[in-house]
Amino acid sequence: RALRGSSPARRAIGGYLEGHGDLLVSLRDIDFSAAASGVEYRHPFYDRRVIELALSFPHHARARVGASKLVLRDAMRGLLPRPVLSRTDKAEFSPYWAEATSSLFRAL
Repeated sequence: RALRGSSPARRAIGGYLEGHGDLLVSLRDIDFSAAASGVEYRHPFYDRRVIELALSFPHHARARVGASKLVLRDAMRGLLPRPVLSRTDKAEFSPYWAEATSSLFRAL
């Protein structure tokens, strides 16, 4: 079911979800595979309640030219250091993941 409403964001997200129903099937399959390995896979930003909450904010509170994740940044103000709140790049965890998994396999 598409998300309805007058907001361009609501229409865009609704159209995206309608066109990507296979995403939900893929997430379900990932859940089953992870559970078979004893892992609980999480994808919190795909939770319907999170999407509905995000869409309930006025557009000017969600988006500004040159800024992203405004609501998340505002929510974490005072809890995260200023350099983390103001960074524009993404954190890169690949080296840590590679080290953690290689040490697990060495233990086998």
